[in-house]
Order: sequence, then C-alpha cells, then structure tokens
Amino acid sequence: MTTDPCPSFIGADPSAVTDSDAHALAGEFLNSGYRGQEYANWPIERRLEGFLRRRGLSRHANDGDVCNVIIDRIMAGVSDTGRAASTALPG
Repeated sequence: MTTDPCPSFIGADPSAVTDSDAHALAGEFLNSGYRGQEYANWPIERRLEGFLRRRGLSRHANDGDVCNVIIDRIMAGVSDTGRAASTALPG
C-alpha cells in the first residue's frame, strides 16, 4: 500500500478525511442504493448523510466541509457517467 507523501486534508480536523478518501467515498456512494429510486425524493445532502452514518462515519456526516467536497465529487461522477452514456448511444 502506498501513501500520499503530502495528503490534502479536508475540514477542520486533519484526521477527518483526505482528498483521496473523499474521492473513494463518492465512488462508493455512486454504487450504493442511495443513488436509486428508493431515495430519489431525498435531497442529495440527506442521502449522503444517511450513507455516511450507515458506514459508521457520523463524524464526516456532521462536517459540512467534508460533505460539500464529497457532494462535489458525486456530482462530477454523475456528470461523467451521463457523458459516457450519451457517447455510447447509437446516433
């Protein structure tokens, strides 16, 4: 396992989450049930909070800075997924 020699920390607590952690959590969220129809009427913030709490990451769920970064990553992932799907459609 390699570690980043200069990890960038997000939030007030440097032990909270690194940039790569936020990226990984966003990817996990995108592959979870929280992206599905069951939660479609929930705001993204509430879905992310539920996802983090269910994973035992209440500290992250309570940190607005961390949540905002993860939401940015989620939205970028959704955008990338949509872009890839639209280029795969026969035209």
